[in-house]
Amino acid sequence: MSDGPWRSLNMRSGWKGAARCAENEASTPDEISERLPRGLEQDWRAEVSNGVCRLIRSALDEPQTSIFGDARLERLEAARKSAEGYPLASILVECAVDAVRRGLSGDAAFHEAARDALIDRTIRGVRQAEEHYLRKKGMQSAAKIRERLESAARLIDHSTIANGLTNPVGVRPLKRPVLKFDIDDGVQL
Repeated sequence: MSDGPWRSLNMRSGWKGAARCAENEASTPDEISERLPRGLEQDWRAEVSNGVCRLIRSALDEPQTSIFGDARLERLEAARKSAEGYPLASILVECAVDAVRRGLSGDAAFHEAARDALIDRTIRGVRQAEEHYLRKKGMQSAAKIRERLESAARLIDHSTIANGLTNPVGVRPLKRPVLKFDIDDGVQL
């Protein structure tokens, strides 16, 4: 008997839990979606430093003073160098640049960038799990895992997760999924 391919999955424990839950046919999309925010939170804490967030926030708070160029974009380029080697931080900088180009600034731009970065990371996490299952179990199993993770990802609110991760004052940690141990806990009807 095997522990399943999620055991050797090269991802953080939150993502492994989501893959394990998606592999279980009895799990509903709601149950799978309860596990995805934990993976996103772990990725954020490991890859996005407070220093990078401060650089991005200060760049987005700066008013545009030149008609020839946007100083915010130049400051975001400096933040890009600080984010090198950290994929989620690099995506966050890219999303902040996109927010500036769409005309946003300040906290609204930072929140939008964080939300978009988490959406991107969710898509990448689903693809990473799919690729792993493709190597370990084959195409049919990989397609099933991708479909179940994607349907669960559509149920999560990336704005709420981004708000919780970017506003450190007075924010509760993301709620943990409910574990079921008793036979009466069973599958929801």
